Amino acid sequence: MRFMLVRTAVSITALAGIAGCATSVKSSAAPATTDIVITQKSGPANLVLTFNTDSADGAVMVAIFNSAESYNAGKPIKGVRVPMSSTSQTERLENLAAGSYAIRAFHDVNEDGVLNTNPFGAPVEPFAFSRGAKPRFGPPNWDDASIELVPGENAETLNFQQ
Repeated sequence: MRFMLVRTAVSITALAGIAGCATSVKSSAAPATTDIVITQKSGPANLVLTFNTDSADGAVMVAIFNSAESYNAGKPIKGVRVPMSSTSQTERLENLAAGSYAIRAFHDVNEDGVLNTNPFGAPVEPFAFSRGAKPRFGPPNWDDASIELVPGENAETLNFQQ
């Protein structure tokens, strides 16, 4: 949708008449000019994800959530596997509905399809969350990781840590 500019000229006497004033208002000033800018934009949201990691091996596994409930339950609305060919790579996701999302990702260096952990359950492969949210004895909460997508282009960078 395009930006729209509407220009109107309103005289003081016209405003007085609309408001129901019985008295006449006279002014020698030029009619007032008002600019109204309508910037409403609608349509799908696109998201460009940038992955920064230490290795070009394997693939990045991405889980996308659109609510706190799905995030807390570990049930993404979309999953994406991105083969890595460099230590900084982008992936474009198109036609998402505008709204709140959170992203969890891990760099599957050995390409076994799972986030490998040590005997205590701590990840041994690099991982990242949207908004750079940091885990505290588990994944960060929805409020720390959620981002707002607006119609049009959006971008998020995931810096992987281990």
